Amino acid sequence: MHSRTLAIAIAVAVAAEACCCCTALGGPEPPYPIHPSQEAIDEFNARLEHSNPTEGDDGLVYFSIYLTEDEATSLIVDKLQERSESLPIEQPQIHFRDGQIEVYLTFMISDQFPLPAKVALSPASAAEGITLTLSEIVLGPLPLPGSIVGSLGDMVSDMVSDALANVAEGATVSNLEIDEGRLLILFRVNQDDL
Repeated sequence: MHSRTLAIAIAVAVAAEACCCCTALGGPEPPYPIHPSQEAIDEFNARLEHSNPTEGDDGLVYFSIYLTEDEATSLIVDKLQERSESLPIEQPQIHFRDGQIEVYLTFMISDQFPLPAKVALSPASAAEGITLTLSEIVLGPLPLPGSIVGSLGDMVSDMVSDALANVAEGATVSNLEIDEGRLLILFRVNQDDL
């Protein structure tokens, strides 16, 4: 159902572009470019290895680590390349601004029809840890039906959540603090898992 609704919206966008053949579609652009690199992943992994866990009053072990925009973007690109099922997403960039995780990407309808997109996620506390709540989504220049917004938002939220969950094996994200340009992640680990 969601993919059919998405296909209809894409068809409308293609038709709009065809009617206005001399105009570019436009859409959200990242505030500055971020280029993924293995070096950024290596820097983050080195910091993760040297993090200092502390025991809490509740018998759990906690540790925190920060993640830069370059590192987050590089980790997401790496995770996307590892997927067996490809997503119609190119050039993802992660920005930490205004208390949100902003994901800029190009949604590929076809090689000739890329749509720039922005998905903003806000961290929220939940019983099982942290969830990411969709704050804003923009896909190209056109307004979108709620079902498409929800589908793309869920896809990007899952992508970011999975990447965060896999940062530290056996650990649960218990808190996120967003500064301009970086994300502080607090993990909790049951001592039995150490």
